[in-house]
This record gives sequence, C-alpha cells and structure tokens, in this order.
Amino acid sequence: MTLRRFDYVDDSSDLHLDTSVTEVDKAVKYSCGIYTFEKSD
Repeated sequence: MTLRRFDYVDDSSDLHLDTSVTEVDKAVKYSCGIYTFEKSD
C-alpha cells in the first residue's frame, strides 16, 4: 500500500487538505487524521 494523501482536522475544526504527516502541529490534542492509501498490485 502507498500513502497517496493525508488530510486532517485540527483542534479548531479546520480541515487541512493534502498535507504532509510531518507538517501537523505537535501541540494538537484532538485532531483527526484522514489517510488515503492506494493498494499495490
């Protein structure tokens, strides 16, 4: 599987689209990550 996209919702309920996992602020407490994977053959 290959990670194709990562989106997340932060503590303020703001949606961040097509973000790098490493760009998420480490201070968030209740964020929700949305991972989109592609199945490899």
